[in-house]
Amino acid sequence: MARSILGIDIGDIVTGQVQGRSVRIAVTSTAVYSSEKGIIFVVDGTRFRKDGTLGKQQDAIRLYFANDV
Repeated sequence: MARSILGIDIGDIVTGQVQGRSVRIAVTSTAVYSSEKGIIFVVDGTRFRKDGTLGKQQDAIRLYFANDV
């Protein structure tokens, strides 16, 4: 479901911020979690190194949307 909402697929390259630093990952999985307070999209993947090559480290980019009700 997260893939269809976000418009990304496994293998896509996504850039985001994790703890204040920019990261670029090759997507390996996506998930969506919802609660009364909001919804969280999680994009997991293999992180790229600073030199632009695909590394071995795994990272996750989280997108949180608060419920205004």
